[in-house]
Amino acid sequence: MSPEVQQAIVRMSGRLSDEEILMYLDILTCSVRCIMSHFRKYGTIPDAQEPAQEECQNNQQQLQGVDVEFLLNTIKKTPDLYLDELQAMVLMECGKDVS
Repeated sequence: MSPEVQQAIVRMSGRLSDEEILMYLDILTCSVRCIMSHFRKYGTIPDAQEPAQEECQNNQQQLQGVDVEFLLNTIKKTPDLYLDELQAMVLMECGKDVS
């Protein structure tokens, strides 16, 4: 992700919710969380060659608490979804390919 988009996310986070940022920039929830987590921790936006960016990418392979909460709420709202539909939703909303 370009540094310009990352800086836009940080600037927008002061005035908008994560959902609004996602809508305006058309990016994944996990991208916003990763960038903001790095910004809060280091005070800068992530650089593609920094270890923090690699750490964030490794975290994208595992479901986090927010991802599990999204999955459980989705199942509660629509219990008749097929597994492949749930997988597609998790991929689209959380950016994680689950099997």
